Amino acid sequence: MAAETDFKIRKNIALRDKLITDASTKKTLLQCAIKHNVATDNEKRLLERLELFSIDVPRIDTAHVNAVFPEIPE
Repeated sequence: MAAETDFKIRKNIALRDKLITDASTKKTLLQCAIKHNVATDNEKRLLERLELFSIDVPRIDTAHVNAVFPEIPE
């Protein structure tokens, strides 16, 4: 049972890290678009949602085997 719990925790940590990395990549592209005044209003709103997502995801308790992760904003 402990091995299964450890596996789920490692899986949660890997998912958390992937979500954070994916959000950071998207944020970087959107920040460039905003910096160069080529971002649409939708892209500006997406950046805000990604920033909030990037704050929320690291706060998820990965030690909880049934941790629920939000979907990355699109």
